[in-house]
Amino acid sequence: MPKVTRKKTASRGAIGFLPKKLVLNGYIYFFLVAALMQQINIFSFIQYKFEDYFTGVEAGSCHSCVTLFSMPKLTKSSLPYETMALESWRAMKPKPQIVLYGDENEICTKLDCSDLLVHPFPGLSPFGTPYLHTVFDHAHATYGSNTLYVYVNADILLPENFTSLILSAAKVCRRHGTKRLLMAGERYNVPSSIIKPCFTDDCMQEMKSYGKSEGYWGVDYLVHTANTWERGTIPPFLVGRFAWDNWLMHSVITDDRAVTIDLSESVTGLHPIHDYSHAPSNLFAEERSYNLQLARDDWKLGRIDRMSLIMEKLTVLDDFSYYLKPRKSVVIAMGQKFPFAKMKKIRIF
Repeated sequence: MPKVTRKKTASRGAIGFLPKKLVLNGYIYFFLVAALMQQINIFSFIQYKFEDYFTGVEAGSCHSCVTLFSMPKLTKSSLPYETMALESWRAMKPKPQIVLYGDENEICTKLDCSDLLVHPFPGLSPFGTPYLHTVFDHAHATYGSNTLYVYVNADILLPENFTSLILSAAKVCRRHGTKRLLMAGERYNVPSSIIKPCFTDDCMQEMKSYGKSEGYWGVDYLVHTANTWERGTIPPFLVGRFAWDNWLMHSVITDDRAVTIDLSESVTGLHPIHDYSHAPSNLFAEERSYNLQLARDDWKLGRIDRMSLIMEKLTVLDDFSYYLKPRKSVVIAMGQKFPFAKMKKIRIF
């Protein structure tokens, strides 16, 4: 019987008629190209795939996972911009629990209160100005430790992906054992005439292009947890009377176990330029002086550019990716106690 010689054929891979070697090389090529395009090393890319740092969906599944609180002025000059800011907060996905402090009758007469929680000021100074620490302490005591807090000035517009980004960042920080967390970012002062009720990232970027940054001193929102400032540690600052926001930031930055995140590259915070006739600078001179005495010189070091991590936004074609990366000069100075001392870059969203 004649010997039958079978022609050797390349072993087939999982993808139809392609040889296994070609399939394997294709996977390797995919990882290398992805790593190059996203400017991360191959190990970080694999870590992202298998550790599930894409936490936006999971973060958005909780109820009241973000509590946003503010103190609107509701003056004739500020009301239109505070109303627009409120609409930007309502557009966030997931939607935060929105808490306003002030006179309930006035707030609910001038604003739609259907989905708001309203509280009277817990404490007023002899000047009639609210004490900052009483508002923070009341919010934290009322809404508990299982929520991420955002204090924001009442006329600041924030993008609709704001809550997804901060929840994703907070989850990564918890995985690294973070006990104390603070996030903030620059604001852009934009002409009120170009403000429109569109809060997608593209719309916010477009409006930002007409504005100018307030710089690293301007702090208009503070993302934090209930234990970022323990009860009784915030001095009795007067709200809106200078230096208190930079003092709060400085008090966390100087803790080498705390994690602070600069959101400026990823979050577009907008401040419509408007009339300040309700608060002429000479009117509150005594109150400003009072705050400066409490803050001493510490407030001068409470700048956004001294925060330890940066949330970076990278664009590949039409896709956006967000990462946490260290601000090297700050992290080196903090030493090995810092939770992210050895980190290079982590994808969060």
